Amino acid sequence: MEMNEQVSATETAGMSLADMPAKSCPRQAIVTHSTAAGVMAQLLLDNFLNDTARQELAIALSLSESELHAFVGYLVALHDIGKLSTSFLWQISGNLKDEGALRTMLKKEGLVPRKASSTPVGHEVVSMDAASALWIERYPEKQVEAEFFAHILAAHHQRRHSVQRDQAHRAKWSEYRRQLESAMAAEFGWNQGLPEVQPGREAYVEVILNGLMIMADWIASGEAFVDADQWPVLNRDEILRRGRDFLQVSGLAADPVAIPDTFAAAWPAIGKSVRPLQAAVEKFFQEQDARTELLIIEAPMGDGKSEAALFGAGQLMKQWNKTGLYVALPTAATANQMYGRVLQFLRQFQAEADTKLLHAMAWLVDSGVTALGEAARTGPHDAALEAAAEWLKPVRRGLLSPFAVGTVDQVMMAAMFVRYGVLRLLGLENKVLIIDEIHAYDAYMQEILMDLLAWCRDLRIPVILLSATLTQEKKAELLAPYGASADADAGTDYPLITAVMESGEVKQVACEAGMVRQPITVSRAPILDDPNQIAQHAAEAVADGGCLVVIVNTVGQAQAVYESLKAVWDGELILFHARFPADQRAEIEKKCLALFGPDKADRPARAILVATQVVEQSLDVDFDVMMTANAPIDLILQRAGRLFRHAETPRPAHLLKPQLTVLTDSAGEYETDQNVYPLCLLHRSEAVLRETAQIQIPQDMRPLVEAGYSMDAAQAAELEEWVDNMMADEIKAGAAMNVRLGTPDYGFRPVREHPPYDDLESGACVAAKTRLGRPTVRVALLDSALVTELKTQADADGSIAVRNVAQARDILGRSVSVPESYMKTFKPELTGRGLLYGVQIYPAQDGVHEQNGHQIAYDRELGVIWRNV
Repeated sequence: MEMNEQVSATETAGMSLADMPAKSCPRQAIVTHSTAAGVMAQLLLDNFLNDTARQELAIALSLSESELHAFVGYLVALHDIGKLSTSFLWQISGNLKDEGALRTMLKKEGLVPRKASSTPVGHEVVSMDAASALWIERYPEKQVEAEFFAHILAAHHQRRHSVQRDQAHRAKWSEYRRQLESAMAAEFGWNQGLPEVQPGREAYVEVILNGLMIMADWIASGEAFVDADQWPVLNRDEILRRGRDFLQVSGLAADPVAIPDTFAAAWPAIGKSVRPLQAAVEKFFQEQDARTELLIIEAPMGDGKSEAALFGAGQLMKQWNKTGLYVALPTAATANQMYGRVLQFLRQFQAEADTKLLHAMAWLVDSGVTALGEAARTGPHDAALEAAAEWLKPVRRGLLSPFAVGTVDQVMMAAMFVRYGVLRLLGLENKVLIIDEIHAYDAYMQEILMDLLAWCRDLRIPVILLSATLTQEKKAELLAPYGASADADAGTDYPLITAVMESGEVKQVACEAGMVRQPITVSRAPILDDPNQIAQHAAEAVADGGCLVVIVNTVGQAQAVYESLKAVWDGELILFHARFPADQRAEIEKKCLALFGPDKADRPARAILVATQVVEQSLDVDFDVMMTANAPIDLILQRAGRLFRHAETPRPAHLLKPQLTVLTDSAGEYETDQNVYPLCLLHRSEAVLRETAQIQIPQDMRPLVEAGYSMDAAQAAELEEWVDNMMADEIKAGAAMNVRLGTPDYGFRPVREHPPYDDLESGACVAAKTRLGRPTVRVALLDSALVTELKTQADADGSIAVRNVAQARDILGRSVSVPESYMKTFKPELTGRGLLYGVQIYPAQDGVHEQNGHQIAYDRELGVIWRNV
């Protein structure tokens, strides 16, 4: 039956469903939008979800796959049934071109608001009430199911709203709602009542159905269906054609990628140089009949963990019928580095075009938008469309796209109480998740990550965790969401692969070490608080040639050492930290890779790099000698992984053995460094290294890490520091309770409670924090003339949304992230919105802004600095 025939069958005395709009700009009748949304949900079910997910969902609802297809279309088609109400239609009529026509019909039917309400009623609440009442009336024995599915309808806008109910003309609207429900039941072939949800699978069903509903609603509201009310005939074939085109263009539908079964075929560039760890991962998957839920890979820096993980992800994709992967890194800088390696891997399978970079600054690299995003930004304001446009920008779309690389924060928000976090879970559902440096997260982040692992297990998302320096205690925590524990004896092996199978069985495979490494000679120098002595030692170490890196724990320390070195060093000298503007930081990172990376063509004869932790993780650089500020022992080992990293690097005659000098505080107070790392860990690390003349990698990795995190070995004078640290961890873990989604055991909470937080890229709600570190702000020092020009485009409150993407990119490239406390005496001239969300803009003369007796200055050599006038 064609849709316009169906509409005519739903007419009443004065109005029909075709007269009642669900959207105003452009207009879409409720029956048009409902049908388009339901068909899009079926398309997403068929093309976005994988076979395993469809089967799981069908089993969870006790339906055949054909029945599931019909039910999903029917349920999603009813998401806006609450728009059949006096409050909504009277309100929306003011946005229509022909405002009076709808109000005239409403008046003729006696459907006029009794009085204006100061608190608008959310139509999704009315949808919940209306659908629940209708289903209970029709299926009185299905009250539990009626309330369950009605709550899913209520969550499709993921917002907090009034509990006020729309009681106006309830009886009359009930008849219209019955007509819409009957029309959608006929359209989607659903006449079986409400399915029963299998016990324990409620959370799974809620996530999948709510996620599909949100996406289908957005797509049906977008450009693909902008003229739907003007079609001569609203028919399924046209909706399907346009829907398929949208999924293809947006990258939301992807064909499975076939990753070869052998490592050499998956990584031809590595060829015959497959490392023992990589061979062990290959053998593990070749010997498995059962599916693997969790894979933990522990191995030293430079042993090829990343390549092994990507190969393993390819095997898990086949095991679980997944179509993509997400690689989560600790920082945006490490994500940028990994992005290129993942592209290299996927390029072999023609999949790199679908790979997104996913962090707050990623749009600088990936600036594409979908057709829906364009429609929402250029059309009249609509809250749902605007939310859709924001979500389908590259920074968020990455978790819906087949392949993505980004920060761990993006996947943490899948397990946080944030608006549209369900879309992150839905995006992950189709992927294998890889989390690198899993040891690197504090107690606050760890709490959230444990919830994430519980959701991954419930949603059948296979996970790979990577670490060079994982303690036994931390490993036990990672296994807990799977109800598993590792054998303690086998767990002392290193390198080690630990797998949790679908049955719950734990398998552990010990590996041989990779490259044969020379022992690292360790010395200590109590000069951390004296930049002049650090500079002197560094200059003397490579006076006759060689490449040396000095790694310190704060930007201020790095700037001071660099300034001291300028007076005593005449060779190549580079300063690298996170407080350079984004564009310059990228230039410095590129220069470091050119000078100290795998390609030796431009390696200098004499060079010193002064850096903070930016070189600690995922940066493939190699040095002949290293000086590092004291830090927790695992981070010192991580840094040491940049010593003699490449076997083919030519070394000066006097630096043929790796040398590591650990800079300690002469008084043991670490006044600056304890703001970065717990004092107890700094003292424990110092104590361990006092007894360590050499470090042999990989043999010494696990014993050193265990010793560096053992409270039992602490001196009596240090016990108070450990207690303070434990209390701080408890406080961090407690703080996470405010934002944690909770585990699937509690169901999907946003369906019932509506999330109070927004994610990190929007300011619509209070931002949910993925990290508990000092709050930061992004600051841009711009030429005074440019700021004056921008002020002409700003709103009265000083906020500005730069529409020109090239200009926004230029401004963001000149911005830098700084501690919020550093800016407490400064008031910005402008504050960014949209592409520049949250950026504080200051006018500068020759790179200097002065205010209230203080200066913030951009120095080309040193980065951003502060001065008192």
